Amino acid sequence: MAAVTTFIRKTPVATLRLYFNRRGIVLSSEVNWEAPESAVVRPLLRAVDEMDEAAQAQVVSDAERITAVVDEAGQTALYSVAQERDWLDGLHNAYDRALWILLKDPIRFRHAEEVRFTDEHRRGRMWDGFIGPLNLAVHRDTQNVDAFKLAVRQRFQSNNVHVDIFDRHRPTFEGKDRALVQVTVYREGLPDDFLVRLRSWPNRF
Repeated sequence: MAAVTTFIRKTPVATLRLYFNRRGIVLSSEVNWEAPESAVVRPLLRAVDEMDEAAQAQVVSDAERITAVVDEAGQTALYSVAQERDWLDGLHNAYDRALWILLKDPIRFRHAEEVRFTDEHRRGRMWDGFIGPLNLAVHRDTQNVDAFKLAVRQRFQSNNVHVDIFDRHRPTFEGKDRALVQVTVYREGLPDDFLVRLRSWPNRF
Protein backbone atom coordinates (compact mmCIF):
# COMPACT_ATOMS: atom_id res chain seq x y z
CA MET A 1 0.00 0.00 0.00
CA ALA A 2 2.72 2.44 -1.03
CA ALA A 3 0.15 4.97 -2.26
CA VAL A 4 -1.58 4.96 1.14
CA THR A 5 1.66 5.52 3.01
CA THR A 6 2.64 8.46 0.79
CA PHE A 7 -0.86 9.89 0.93
CA ILE A 8 -0.97 9.84 4.73
CA ARG A 9 2.58 11.12 5.22
CA LYS A 10 2.18 14.07 2.85
CA THR A 11 -1.39 15.19 3.52
CA PRO A 12 -1.99 17.65 6.40
CA VAL A 13 -3.46 15.92 9.45
CA ALA A 14 -6.46 18.27 9.61
CA THR A 15 -7.45 17.31 6.06
CA LEU A 16 -6.91 13.61 6.78
CA ARG A 17 -9.19 13.88 9.80
CA LEU A 18 -11.87 15.45 7.61
CA TYR A 19 -11.38 12.70 5.05
CA PHE A 20 -12.00 9.83 7.46
CA ASN A 21 -14.99 11.62 8.98
CA ARG A 22 -16.53 12.26 5.56
CA ARG A 23 -15.98 8.65 4.51
CA GLY A 24 -17.50 7.41 7.76
CA ILE A 25 -14.48 5.23 8.52
CA VAL A 26 -14.05 4.49 12.21
CA LEU A 27 -10.44 4.39 13.36
CA SER A 28 -8.88 2.74 16.37
CA SER A 29 -8.59 4.72 19.59
CA GLU A 30 -4.81 4.88 19.12
CA VAL A 31 -5.23 7.70 16.60
CA ASN A 32 -5.17 10.92 18.62
CA TRP A 33 -5.93 13.79 16.26
CA GLU A 34 -4.97 16.32 18.92
CA ALA A 35 -1.40 15.03 19.12
CA PRO A 36 1.44 16.72 17.21
CA GLU A 37 1.31 15.93 13.51
CA SER A 38 4.44 13.79 13.64
CA ALA A 39 2.79 11.59 16.28
CA VAL A 40 -0.37 10.96 14.25
CA VAL A 41 1.08 9.38 11.12
CA ARG A 42 2.32 6.07 12.52
CA PRO A 43 -0.85 5.19 14.50
CA LEU A 44 -2.93 6.19 11.49
CA LEU A 45 -0.99 3.91 9.17
CA ARG A 46 -1.39 1.09 11.67
CA ALA A 47 -5.12 1.77 11.89
CA VAL A 48 -5.47 1.54 8.11
CA ASP A 49 -3.55 -1.72 8.10
CA GLU A 50 -5.97 -3.16 10.68
CA MET A 51 -9.18 -2.02 8.95
CA ASP A 52 -11.77 -4.39 7.57
CA GLU A 53 -11.49 -5.21 3.89
CA ALA A 54 -14.18 -2.79 2.68
CA ALA A 55 -12.82 0.24 4.53
CA GLN A 56 -9.26 -0.52 3.54
CA ALA A 57 -10.26 -0.88 -0.12
CA GLN A 58 -11.88 2.56 0.04
CA VAL A 59 -8.74 4.16 1.47
CA VAL A 60 -6.49 2.43 -1.08
CA SER A 61 -8.70 3.53 -3.96
CA ASP A 62 -8.83 7.14 -2.78
CA ALA A 63 -5.09 7.23 -2.10
CA GLU A 64 -4.29 5.95 -5.58
CA ARG A 65 -6.57 8.55 -7.15
CA ILE A 66 -5.00 11.31 -5.05
CA THR A 67 -1.40 10.34 -5.79
CA ALA A 68 -2.21 10.18 -9.50
CA VAL A 69 -2.90 13.93 -9.65
CA VAL A 70 -0.23 15.43 -7.38
CA ASP A 71 2.41 15.91 -10.08
CA GLU A 72 2.51 18.92 -12.39
CA ALA A 73 0.21 17.42 -15.02
CA GLY A 74 -2.30 16.35 -12.38
CA GLN A 75 -2.33 19.73 -10.69
CA THR A 76 -2.80 21.44 -14.04
CA ALA A 77 -5.80 19.19 -14.64
CA LEU A 78 -7.28 20.06 -11.22
CA TYR A 79 -6.87 23.76 -11.83
CA SER A 80 -8.38 23.44 -15.29
CA VAL A 81 -11.76 22.42 -13.85
CA ALA A 82 -11.67 24.29 -10.52
CA GLN A 83 -13.92 27.27 -9.92
CA GLU A 84 -11.97 28.70 -6.98
CA ARG A 85 -8.34 28.74 -8.11
CA ASP A 86 -7.23 31.39 -5.62
CA TRP A 87 -8.63 29.28 -2.80
CA LEU A 88 -6.65 26.26 -4.03
CA ASP A 89 -3.47 28.34 -4.01
CA GLY A 90 -3.87 28.81 -0.26
CA LEU A 91 -3.87 25.10 0.56
CA HIS A 92 -0.83 23.35 2.00
CA ASN A 93 0.41 21.27 -0.96
CA ALA A 94 -0.68 19.18 -3.93
CA TYR A 95 -2.03 16.38 -1.73
CA ASP A 96 -4.08 18.86 0.25
CA ARG A 97 -5.54 20.37 -2.93
CA ALA A 98 -6.35 17.01 -4.48
CA LEU A 99 -8.04 15.66 -1.37
CA TRP A 100 -10.05 18.84 -0.80
CA ILE A 101 -11.46 18.68 -4.33
CA LEU A 102 -12.19 14.96 -4.02
CA LEU A 103 -14.17 15.59 -0.83
CA LYS A 104 -15.79 18.88 -1.75
CA ASP A 105 -16.65 18.19 -5.38
CA PRO A 106 -16.07 14.56 -6.45
CA ILE A 107 -17.59 15.23 -9.88
CA ARG A 108 -15.01 17.93 -10.62
CA PHE A 109 -12.29 15.60 -9.35
CA ARG A 110 -13.43 12.98 -11.85
CA HIS A 111 -13.42 15.63 -14.55
CA ALA A 112 -9.82 16.44 -13.63
CA GLU A 113 -8.94 12.76 -14.05
CA GLU A 114 -10.60 12.83 -17.47
CA VAL A 115 -8.69 15.99 -18.41
CA ARG A 116 -5.38 14.43 -17.50
CA PHE A 117 -6.12 11.26 -19.43
CA THR A 118 -7.24 13.28 -22.46
CA ASP A 119 -4.26 15.61 -22.52
CA GLU A 120 -1.77 12.77 -22.06
CA HIS A 121 -3.24 10.53 -24.75
CA ARG A 122 -4.72 12.87 -27.35
CA ARG A 123 -1.52 12.79 -29.42
CA GLY A 124 -1.06 9.04 -29.07
CA ARG A 125 -1.38 6.41 -31.77
CA MET A 126 -4.73 5.13 -30.48
CA TRP A 127 -6.42 8.53 -30.35
CA ASP A 128 -8.72 9.98 -33.01
CA GLY A 129 -9.01 13.75 -33.19
CA PHE A 130 -11.90 15.61 -34.78
CA ILE A 131 -12.05 19.30 -35.66
CA GLY A 132 -15.46 20.93 -35.74
CA PRO A 133 -16.62 24.43 -36.67
CA LEU A 134 -15.25 27.27 -34.55
CA ASN A 135 -17.50 28.56 -31.75
CA LEU A 136 -19.78 25.57 -32.16
CA ALA A 137 -22.48 25.44 -29.48
CA VAL A 138 -22.43 22.18 -27.55
CA HIS A 139 -25.99 21.25 -26.66
CA ARG A 140 -26.31 19.76 -23.21
CA ASP A 141 -30.06 19.28 -22.94
CA THR A 142 -31.40 15.78 -22.34
CA GLN A 143 -32.86 15.35 -25.81
CA ASN A 144 -29.62 16.11 -27.66
CA VAL A 145 -27.44 14.14 -25.25
CA ASP A 146 -29.75 11.11 -25.52
CA ALA A 147 -29.61 11.33 -29.32
CA PHE A 148 -25.81 11.42 -29.19
CA LYS A 149 -25.69 8.45 -26.82
CA LEU A 150 -28.00 6.50 -29.14
CA ALA A 151 -25.69 7.20 -32.08
CA VAL A 152 -22.70 5.98 -30.07
CA ARG A 153 -24.55 2.80 -29.03
CA GLN A 154 -25.46 2.08 -32.65
CA ARG A 155 -22.01 2.87 -34.02
CA PHE A 156 -20.10 0.73 -31.52
CA GLN A 157 -22.84 -1.82 -30.72
CA SER A 158 -22.66 -0.80 -27.08
CA ASN A 159 -25.46 -1.51 -24.63
CA ASN A 160 -24.32 1.07 -22.09
CA VAL A 161 -23.03 4.56 -22.87
CA HIS A 162 -22.33 7.43 -20.46
CA VAL A 163 -21.48 10.97 -21.58
CA ASP A 164 -19.79 13.65 -19.46
CA ILE A 165 -19.88 17.24 -20.75
CA PHE A 166 -18.04 19.91 -18.77
CA ASP A 167 -16.18 23.19 -19.09
CA ARG A 168 -12.43 23.37 -18.60
CA HIS A 169 -9.34 25.41 -19.47
CA ARG A 170 -6.08 24.51 -21.18
CA PRO A 171 -2.91 26.61 -20.76
CA THR A 172 -1.13 27.76 -23.91
CA PHE A 173 2.43 28.80 -24.73
CA GLU A 174 1.20 32.37 -25.10
CA GLY A 175 0.34 32.41 -21.41
CA LYS A 176 -3.42 32.61 -21.84
CA ASP A 177 -5.82 29.81 -21.00
CA ARG A 178 -8.15 28.50 -23.67
CA ALA A 179 -11.73 27.85 -22.64
CA LEU A 180 -12.82 24.39 -23.78
CA VAL A 181 -15.83 22.14 -23.57
CA GLN A 182 -14.79 18.53 -23.06
CA VAL A 183 -17.08 15.67 -23.96
CA THR A 184 -16.02 12.33 -22.51
CA VAL A 185 -17.75 9.16 -23.67
CA TYR A 186 -17.70 5.92 -21.71
CA ARG A 187 -18.99 2.93 -23.63
CA GLU A 188 -19.33 -0.77 -23.04
CA GLY A 189 -17.85 -2.50 -26.06
CA LEU A 190 -17.84 -6.00 -27.47
CA PRO A 191 -15.17 -8.45 -26.30
CA ASP A 192 -11.94 -8.26 -28.28
CA ASP A 193 -9.81 -11.20 -29.39
CA PHE A 194 -6.05 -10.82 -29.63
CA LEU A 195 -3.46 -13.18 -31.06
CA VAL A 196 -0.56 -13.38 -28.66
CA ARG A 197 2.85 -14.64 -29.68
CA LEU A 198 4.62 -16.30 -26.81
CA ARG A 199 8.38 -16.18 -26.68
CA SER A 200 10.35 -18.85 -24.88
CA TRP A 201 13.08 -17.54 -22.57
CA PRO A 202 16.03 -19.69 -21.43
CA ASN A 203 15.97 -20.79 -17.83
CA ARG A 204 18.75 -18.92 -16.08
CA PHE A 205 17.91 -19.90 -12.53
